[in-house]
Amino acid sequence: MGDSRRFDVTAAFIAKNFRPCRVADVAGGKGEMSTALRKYGFDCTVIDTRKGAGRCAKFTLAMVTDYDLLVGLHPDGATETLAQAALSGKPVVIVPCCQFWQGIDSHGATGMVDTIRRYWRKHKIDFWETQLKMNGKNVVLVANGY
Repeated sequence: MGDSRRFDVTAAFIAKNFRPCRVADVAGGKGEMSTALRKYGFDCTVIDTRKGAGRCAKFTLAMVTDYDLLVGLHPDGATETLAQAALSGKPVVIVPCCQFWQGIDSHGATGMVDTIRRYWRKHKIDFWETQLKMNGKNVVLVANGY
């Protein structure tokens, strides 16, 4: 299991770098990320295929227009679509974890972070990255937002 502070740490990072807006909490599960972001004034919708999500659905690129900011804290199988959403010009924040990317069986030693970097560089997406002060998968990649 990940660091118990991961939701609060990530929410504080987002609040420091973005103004309150409409957020898609992609693959947000039970909504802990959304709950943490709401404390900073963000209007959040959980999008997850699991029952009980605010929007029980698979995240698709068609959903991008409904939100101002797209967030994925360990978004598992939604990581690739979330990375592709940056092509829309909307800000995207990803703290990647698992190795789900169509056509790539092995991400090598540095994993999903390198895969997203390569994808965004290939498509000339402006992005930056840093590490969050939490245990576990803690590299955050931010596209189209400063």
